[in-house]
Amino acid sequence: MFTSKELFAQARAKAEEALKAATPEDMARLSAEADALRKQAEAAKSAEATIAAVNAPVQTAPLPVGGTAAAPAEDAAKSVPYIVIPQDLNDPAAKAYRDIYGGHPSEVMYDIRRDFLGYVRNGILTPRLLHPTWDPATVKSLLEWGLSIAEIKTTMVEGQDNLGGAWVAPDIAAEILRQSAGLTAVLAGGATILDTVSNMVTWYKVTGGDTGATARYTSGLRGTWVGETASPGAQNFTTGDIMIPVHNYLYKVTLATGLLESVRNILAVFTDEVARTKAIDDDNEFLIGDGAKGPRGILPSSANADGLAEVVTGHATEMRINGLRHLRRGVAAPYRGARASFICESATGQAIEDLWDNSARHYVDTTLENGEFNKYLGGVYRESEAMPSIGAGNYVGIYGDLSGYAIVRRGGLIVVRYQDSNTGPNTVQFHVWARLGGRVIRPERLCVHKVSA
Repeated sequence: MFTSKELFAQARAKAEEALKAATPEDMARLSAEADALRKQAEAAKSAEATIAAVNAPVQTAPLPVGGTAAAPAEDAAKSVPYIVIPQDLNDPAAKAYRDIYGGHPSEVMYDIRRDFLGYVRNGILTPRLLHPTWDPATVKSLLEWGLSIAEIKTTMVEGQDNLGGAWVAPDIAAEILRQSAGLTAVLAGGATILDTVSNMVTWYKVTGGDTGATARYTSGLRGTWVGETASPGAQNFTTGDIMIPVHNYLYKVTLATGLLESVRNILAVFTDEVARTKAIDDDNEFLIGDGAKGPRGILPSSANADGLAEVVTGHATEMRINGLRHLRRGVAAPYRGARASFICESATGQAIEDLWDNSARHYVDTTLENGEFNKYLGGVYRESEAMPSIGAGNYVGIYGDLSGYAIVRRGGLIVVRYQDSNTGPNTVQFHVWARLGGRVIRPERLCVHKVSA
């Protein structure tokens, strides 16, 4: 029998042999053999760790300074026997991860990142990249939401249909999402994120509650102060649901061949390019998407189609300071303040900055850190060019707690690498494919600013 160290060495040698294979068939065969050896090595390593834990000698804690075996120091804790257990050995999430993906989370993440780098540089597609892999934190989250290991495993089977490309390594996909959040208004503002393994998410909500800017109760349930023997009366408790479909999204990123060959941190360059493109497209959908082939925005097709609370500017064609003052009251008190955001395009922001009083003093002074406007509305000022421009009847601003909007993500990101006569000389195209959806799930947390008298 081979040790885990010996098996890992054999797997590495087999993988290196695959890289030098003369034909695609030999490369695929050797890659599969390398992957089988790796899984065998991981199983052996897990067994070795268990044996080591079981056979670990019982140790006694050392005596404290100032004491003796006969008379230990009075302020010292008593010596107790203990056994050192390898980290993550009994962690349920780590055990589930090994069951799903065949190895310890850190080893799986390292292997996928290495394989993905090889695919970006030279187009070598290993079996490991043919199915999606959740990062450890997401697996733990899915387990906590009640999904079984079998249900999570179905993503590996369903993910085989990946247009002939590779699933992006989970840590790289996470970095793309992190960078995208910094470039988008809705995601950065705290939208609710729902990860799923299906094509549709059903959001269940309690109905029959208060509505409008003074809403306090989300349902019809009310308590009653009564005497010792009184019985509570029947209350109106109803539920509804919101269907959020998951849509396919595809775009491309072009990089020079020389860049792929010579830049050591090519994954950082790739991540930056993908994140910038995705951020712009995502924000368009989250704000004004019509929901037909992509997420349904807060203002579908730039209209208040979901009946959010409206606050007018106070003028038929212009911004007014009183309208902005009223806007903050467009949502109930729990959704104002630090949790709130105000979103508009840059031209609208400029119009707001140009508002002044009778003494020619501007109401908003953006020379201060974060801008006086931020402090005035109590939340965070955000800009996106996806928002409608100032004009009669246009909805030019969104205010409130953006957790009222849900973004649904299925799986990770898929990349298909192209390098042929259609991509042009010395260039490589990466087609990036994502699956996500979105829509407002808590309308009471948001209101919109309409240009109207």
